[in-house]
Amino acid sequence: MSSTRPLLLSLALSLACPALAQDASPTPAPPAADAELPDPKIPDPNIKAFLEEWSEAMKDVRSLRVRFKQIKELRILKKPLMRSGETLLSGRDVLMVVQGRDGKPETELLVTPLEARMHYPRLKRIEVFPLAEGAAPPTPFPLFGTDLERLPERYRLRLERDDSQRRVLILRPRDEKSPILETRMAFSEEPLRIALVEQRNRRGDKVKIVVSSLEKNVEIGRKLELKPAPGTKTVRIDPSGKKAE
Repeated sequence: MSSTRPLLLSLALSLACPALAQDASPTPAPPAADAELPDPKIPDPNIKAFLEEWSEAMKDVRSLRVRFKQIKELRILKKPLMRSGETLLSGRDVLMVVQGRDGKPETELLVTPLEARMHYPRLKRIEVFPLAEGAAPPTPFPLFGTDLERLPERYRLRLERDDSQRRVLILRPRDEKSPILETRMAFSEEPLRIALVEQRNRRGDKVKIVVSSLEKNVEIGRKLELKPAPGTKTVRIDPSGKKAE
């Protein structure tokens, strides 16, 4: 649970980031694993133009419904673990639900401007991460609460084309203590939208989200919230990722 928590948290946010940070900046495919990314903290003109294009495409978003397939490749697993799920955005709140093989919620993540709540229904456990003043989650999520000008200060950025000629933005945290090694976001064109998000951590685990549908300004029809079963335990996690006292 703890080794993939950072990946799931930031991946969930990445599906909605342009709407959550409308005045911010967006980001995506694969060079050699150890290829050096540009280090200058002055944004590359092509990257800056791309981020502005994505932000413009999402500026009028009030709500989102994103359906996806999740693929986890973990060191402890003999084969990839595949799941389906849905992410909803309404206003500034995000709810991501990943379903198990039985169709029941396996993991739920609720993000508000002040905190993120990771719910494990089968374990009857909720982990709470503070997001004070729009700060990044304990596991840094690129773009959430980060404006365009500051993005290169926190991440080494690279914009490429994959084998399908999709634009891919690659982000690597400058903070060497970050559990996230790399984030890749691939985008489809006309209309410009996110098609795939892939993250690797320093333990060698990888989580990929493949977007199957993305609907803008849909009627959500309900408040985004968790509905834990009686007896569910809530634990607060400090910014270092440790259990808070």
